[in-house]
Amino acid sequence: MLAICAIIIVNMANELSLSKPPVVDAIVELRFDSEMPSQVIAGILFDKLTKYGYGSFEEIEVARLPKEIKDSEASLRYAAHYRFSSDKFFVSISSRVISVVCKCVGESTYQGWDNYKHEIEKVLSELRSLSAVGGFSRVGVRFVNLFTNSDILERINIAIQAPDVDMITDERIVGFVYKNGTMNTRINFATKASLSFVDGGSMDGAVLDVDSYTEQEDISFDRALGLIEDGHKFTEAAFVKIVKKEFMDELR
Repeated sequence: MLAICAIIIVNMANELSLSKPPVVDAIVELRFDSEMPSQVIAGILFDKLTKYGYGSFEEIEVARLPKEIKDSEASLRYAAHYRFSSDKFFVSISSRVISVVCKCVGESTYQGWDNYKHEIEKVLSELRSLSAVGGFSRVGVRFVNLFTNSDILERINIAIQAPDVDMITDERIVGFVYKNGTMNTRINFATKASLSFVDGGSMDGAVLDVDSYTEQEDISFDRALGLIEDGHKFTEAAFVKIVKKEFMDELR
C-alpha cells in the first residue's frame, strides 16, 4: 500500500513577500449561467474594460464548436470562448464562466495579491453592471508554482512512503483535497511536469498546484469577493506549510 504523508495548514496566513515568487499561473475563476450569448457578453464586457488597458480580443477555438458538443461534454461546458488581455492580466469568458488571470511568465511577473485583487474587483464590477449574471455557482482561486530545483523533495513537506522504495524513480505525483469550512483546497504536486501557457511558451520542472474552491447556489457578487479573499488565504497558507522554512527563506 502506498502511504502519502502531507503536512498542511488551515489557518490564514499573512501575504507572502517573495523576491523570487515561483508562481507561473494565477487564476480566479467564477462559474455561472447567463442567458446572454457568449459573444454578446464578451463583446460588451470588453468594451467596458478597454478603459483599463484591455486591447486584445481573441476568440478561443472551443467557441467554434457546435453548441450541442459544448453543452454535452463536461470538459467543455465551463470552457471560456473569448479572451482579452492587458499588459499584466487577461480575462477569459463565456456565458458560463469568467476567469481573471495574472500574467506570471515571460516579460510579466506575479503582481502580488493586492494588485491582483484590485484587478479582479474592477473586472467583476464591470460584469455586474451588465445585469447578465444573477449569481455564481462556483468560485475558485488557483496558484500554480514551478520549481527547477533538482532536490525539490528535500525542500518541501510532502513525503511519500511505499514498499520496494529502492525501485521508485524520481518521478512522483501526489494529489489530495482537504476542507476549510465551506471551501475545499486541492493540492497536486509532481516532480516532473511540462506546462504550456497562453502565449505559446512552455516550462519544465516540479509543479505545486494549489486550488481553493467552493460550490454553492446563488453566490452573490459581494459574497464572491469574500470567497475569493478566503480562497487566496487558504491557498497561501497551504503553500507556506508545504514549503520548508529554509527554502522559503531562499525565495524571500
